[in-house]
Formats: sequence, structure tokens, C-alpha cells
Amino acid sequence: MHDYLFDINTVRFAFIVGVLASVFIYERHHITSGSIVVPGYVAVFVLQPLVLLVTFLNALFSYWLVNRVLVKRFLLDGRNKFSMVMIVSATVQVMLLKVSPETPYLWESSIPLLVGVGYLVPALIAHDFARQGIKLTMRAVGMASALVAVPMTLAIMFFPEAQAGARLSGFGVLAFPPEWIPFAVLLSAAAAWALQHNYGFRSGGYVGAAYLAMLTTSPINLIFLAAIGIAAWLLVTRVFMRTMIVFGRRKFALMMVSASIISWAGLWASTAILNITAVSYESLASVALTPLFVPGLVANDVERSSPFHVVSGLVYSLSFVLTATWVAVAIATGSYVGWISHPITVVVAVISGLIIFGSQFVLLAKYAWRETLGRLLAPSPARS
Repeated sequence: MHDYLFDINTVRFAFIVGVLASVFIYERHHITSGSIVVPGYVAVFVLQPLVLLVTFLNALFSYWLVNRVLVKRFLLDGRNKFSMVMIVSATVQVMLLKVSPETPYLWESSIPLLVGVGYLVPALIAHDFARQGIKLTMRAVGMASALVAVPMTLAIMFFPEAQAGARLSGFGVLAFPPEWIPFAVLLSAAAAWALQHNYGFRSGGYVGAAYLAMLTTSPINLIFLAAIGIAAWLLVTRVFMRTMIVFGRRKFALMMVSASIISWAGLWASTAILNITAVSYESLASVALTPLFVPGLVANDVERSSPFHVVSGLVYSLSFVLTATWVAVAIATGSYVGWISHPITVVVAVISGLIIFGSQFVLLAKYAWRETLGRLLAPSPARS
């Protein structure tokens, strides 16, 4: 089974073109397509209409729950609301992956039917539902995705080699099994919100820590991605921002496109010219887009805050996501192998979690204490 029906390089091409298409639609019509990464992801699943349907249903549900239900009970605005949409959508996606039936489809022997596109794409769409309306968002996503889907469909018709060929499995290359990626993404999203809210730290967007945690089995993976992030940051801040008007969505798009092109070129050159494998996960469909978008997210966060705030955020979030996922894998599967079963893993997970979510734990403790004290001091009903 594969993550995508297309070859890795076709998927990466779609991602880059999707970023450009999103910016084009925004510049021309001043409407956004969920995020600049959404069109490429949607286009990759153009041959799987049920997946697209579930994606938009997830987005609608997340939008309704947060903007029509939770806002009436909690103080949610700005980044807090965005974070809640992310967490709700990721939770729904995790549940869908657990219950979705699988079936043969096209040239694949088995694919899940009822899953969404990506792990946070529905949340990005839901966020724009609240910001600019459902109709305009659907229009923007449709137009931008069509610009990417047309050449992809033609490619699959005339070039059979564009069909999926990269394997999905890779435990041993990755730090934990691919089926645990949604759980790690959920932890990453929660940690990213808490670090920003409590300390002002950033950690490569909401998903950066999850994808980086998967690649900690080899230092060269992290070194490669760090080098790409630094190169993209230097290119955008030292060249583009000094020679043209770049801010907001344009700046983010330049970060993503720069990181994607530099990374893709590096991966190609290492194998085609130097005849070496730059990174051990190159042939895994699970992380086909990781070397393209994660360095861009990190570079964008560095530009928005500072290297200190991003490095600090990544250290805390990586420590928590990796060790907490290992503990969850050990408990759920009974597979106590290597560091997964080491007591230090549990200690690091607990300590990093307490540091990241310390303020929230204190608030919950105060609330529980007030509720308990109120019940103890409440006058008992008069006896008749």
C-alpha cells in the first residue's frame, strides 16, 4: 500500500506547483485556498473522490464545532482558535484512519477509502471557512487545485512511471511506525500551540516536530533538513526581501518554494551525480514531502521570531513528541524494544510534557481545587 497513487517525484512536483497556484489565485482574486500547501495535497488525491469528500466533511465539522459550539463555552480567538481547529481536525483524522475500510482501487491492491487529505489540510480549509466563508474558500481551493490536477492527470495518462512506486513501510528507518504518524502530528500540534502561548517559542509550524521526530534515527537526516532551512532562510531574507516587496503570504510562499527546490535538487544531485543516498528515508512514501516543506516551515518561523526561539521550541517539542509517541507505541503494542522501553524515555516524556503544558496543568489544578472546595463548603440542603 502507498500513501499516494503517484510517484514521489510527481507528488513533489504537485506540491511546488500547488504553492505557486495558491499564490497566483490570491494575487489575482484576493482569496486564499486554505493555505498555500493545500492545492498540491488536494491535487494528489484527484483520482480518489471519496478521500476529497471526507476531507471537506472533516473541514466542515471542525469549522462547525469550533466556531459554532466551542466559542460559546471557551475564550477562543486568533491563534487559540486556529490551534483548536488543528487539534479537532487531527483528532478526527486519527479516528478515520483507525476505522476506514480498505479496498483494491485502480493499480493499487489496497487503499483506505474514508480518510482525509494529509493530517492538517482539513484544518487549514476549516480556518479559511471561518475567515472568508465556505463558498469563497471552496472556490479558491477548487481553482488552485485544478491548476495542479490537470497536468498531473495528463502525466498519469501518458507516463505510467508516474504511478506510485515508493513503499509506505519504513520502521527502522523512521523512529516509529508510519501508522503512528497521525498520533505524533496530534502531539506536535498541541505542543506547538502551548510553546507559542506559554513561552513565545516556535517549532516549525504545527507539524514540524512530528516529522522531524520521525527522522531522528540518523543525524544526517536532521543535518540535511537544517542545512536546507538555513539556505532557504538566507535566500529569502538576504536576497528576495532586499530586492522586492515580500511580506505575509508572498514571504511564506518564497520560503516554501525555495526550501522545496533546494531540497529536491539536493536529493536528485546526491543520487544522480554523486551516486549516494543523501538521506535514508528518500524512498519512503510516508515522508515524501518532508524534505520539501519542513525546512520551509522552520525557516519561516526563524524569520518571524529568532533562531533562539525556534531552536528552543524544537528541542522541547521534539523531546516530547518522540518520547511520548514511543511510550504510546509500547503501551498499545507491547513492543518494548530499545529506547522505547527505557525508563529515561518515560522520564523525558513526563518532564518535557510538564514544561510545555505547565501553565495548562496549573490552571486545571486550580479549577479542580475550586470545584472541590466549593462542593465541600456548599451548605447541605435543609432537612425537612
